[in-house]
Amino acid sequence: MPGSPFRLGKRNRRRRGATRTPLLARLAGVLENNFRSVLAAAGCIVTSSLVLWSLAWVLDRPISQVEVAGQLERVARVQIEEAVAPFRGAGFLSVDLHALRSALESIPWVDHARVERRWPSGVRVLLTEHVPAARVARSNDPSPGG
Repeated sequence: MPGSPFRLGKRNRRRRGATRTPLLARLAGVLENNFRSVLAAAGCIVTSSLVLWSLAWVLDRPISQVEVAGQLERVARVQIEEAVAPFRGAGFLSVDLHALRSALESIPWVDHARVERRWPSGVRVLLTEHVPAARVARSNDPSPGG
């Protein structure tokens, strides 16, 4: 049936004159049309990344001052200086405050340490000591009763 509108077995035939455009050719066309906008977006991303990196580099000064606060009766300043010494060369922004806090809390008699940054190149440390619950009487101690 040559005049039949239905042709069996010829579903996927292309229409006359129609050509398929390969995927890469279509993508190239899109990139050609949007090349300037893609290039501008990439330029903005690179520029903002460089600005943020340089700002962080300028602000990351080495720590030069450590301020210690708190009522300290059983902790010596030498112990604090030894705990802080490995962090002295670190930068203001790059210093690991959690590691510094755990180093300070590893000192005997230190119950809690609070560490915070102080502009422009310092660190403030607030230490809380353990409170003794009782006093142990020894044989060489004079008895309270006489």
